[in-house]
Amino acid sequence: MNLGMLQVYVTRDNLPQDFYNTMFKKNIEVGDIIEVGGFPFVTGKGELSLHVDSLTLLTKAISPLPEKFHGVTDKEIRYRKRYLDLIMNAEVRKTFQIRSKVISLTRRFFEDKGFLEVETPMMHPIAGGANAKPFVTHHNALGIDRFLRIAPELYLKRLIVGGFEAVFEINRNFRNEGMDATHNPEFTSIEFYWAYKTYKDLIEITKEYFQYLFEHLNLPTQLPYGDMTVNFDNFQEIPLVESLTTIGGVPTESCQTKESILAFLKSKNINVKPNLNLGQLQGELFDEFVEEKLIDPTFITEYPVEISPLARRSDENPAITERFELFIAGREIANAFSELNDPLDQLARFEGQMAAKDSGDDEAHEMDSDFVEALSYGMAPTAGQGIGIDRLVMLLTNEHSIRDVLLFPAMKPIITEQKEISE
Repeated sequence: MNLGMLQVYVTRDNLPQDFYNTMFKKNIEVGDIIEVGGFPFVTGKGELSLHVDSLTLLTKAISPLPEKFHGVTDKEIRYRKRYLDLIMNAEVRKTFQIRSKVISLTRRFFEDKGFLEVETPMMHPIAGGANAKPFVTHHNALGIDRFLRIAPELYLKRLIVGGFEAVFEINRNFRNEGMDATHNPEFTSIEFYWAYKTYKDLIEITKEYFQYLFEHLNLPTQLPYGDMTVNFDNFQEIPLVESLTTIGGVPTESCQTKESILAFLKSKNINVKPNLNLGQLQGELFDEFVEEKLIDPTFITEYPVEISPLARRSDENPAITERFELFIAGREIANAFSELNDPLDQLARFEGQMAAKDSGDDEAHEMDSDFVEALSYGMAPTAGQGIGIDRLVMLLTNEHSIRDVLLFPAMKPIITEQKEISE
């Protein structure tokens, strides 16, 4: 049921005198929930109204609502007391209705394409599937630690090994990292895996997916976002290293070797860890000089193998992978690649990640011997992709903080609340 506005008209002549004087005039206040009965009519100003002849108090609000004219404008209050935000701000309710529709449409789109929705574990023995710091919990019965999942990828690919050819999961992921306008410790994404396809096929299905969303949400393909306009009729593709020069303005000679990149970054007063490899440094250049300039939907392709531990190498150039990330309005929305299905190559990649971890990279991928063994039984050539639902909803609703599209975002505790609890 959708919430709506309806004016009601109450007179003392239509209600019992005692009820009108003692209950209605003295006890009915803003925020109370009432049930009314009567007949509809149109006022002299043309407003549809309800002429009340019966009234029942259902729920008494003992805390006053915020002042109606300004509503809830303090962001701290809005996020901590979302119920007040939803009561007072119709636009906020609309944002979350759109979010719900996006998730529903996403599920329908992939089901119509023949994908099977599955569920995979949320507590993992190894923090795998992405480069990120995990949350750690303890399983008392088994006496071992478990990691809240940072991604479902490795389990979904095990299902491809098992014979499913197209699977997806709309999932909650957890990453023990910083919070900002685009990051929350728990977030929602969809990951899907498609046997006998490549990342090129994923580019096409991604375009179809956006077209499907825009049609069913009745959105214009020229979509405003802040002070910019994103043209969803203008999807582009460009290799990562090429984007450094053509979009980022980095001189060609400054992005080809580790030494030249370090020198260039130093000239720009940008400090990075000196033990980063070439691929990681090219990723640093991209983050600094390219990402925020990608306004219209842009598939950045051909990522270096050093920063793509789960992606398949290119047959033409083994130094790069068959991978893309989709950027819109200066932010990453999706990550995809032709999956690595060579168990020996995968083992070597994991070993490289472990070496990076030993060198101080806290977000390097863990060794997953069980996944390597699964690949040894044979995984069909497969393409896989993840799309961030929260960032997608931000884009579609013109919101600029992830907290505005999460009903209950993570918040720092209030010190006074901690004192009251301790007392």
